[in-house]
Amino acid sequence: MKENMLENLIKGGIIFGGAFLIFTLFKPKKEAIIKNSSTGGTKTGSDGSVVKPIDMNNAKIVADAYASALKAGETAQNLTELNKELMKEFGMRCYVSSSNQLIVCDSKGNTIMTK
Repeated sequence: MKENMLENLIKGGIIFGGAFLIFTLFKPKKEAIIKNSSTGGTKTGSDGSVVKPIDMNNAKIVADAYASALKAGETAQNLTELNKELMKEFGMRCYVSSSNQLIVCDSKGNTIMTK
């Protein structure tokens, strides 16, 4: 009876180990997941952050969302939270310049669009 149990444990270990080995060999790599994601051709920056390509349609969405929040009278804290979400989603943020223009910029502060 002990031999039968030991034999079953060894067989189970071999099956589990083989399945784990097959899983690790065929598991998609992180770089492939980033390249094939629905956000388009995202790239990983030198600091490990995800850099998204600039899209003018996305810049317009960011500007419109920020303008709508300003018109609704949102607080500065809510505007900051909105910018955090926009940065996560589109890789852009928005602010009002000293000349009362909406500026859309990327994570490095490069101006993408002025409205």
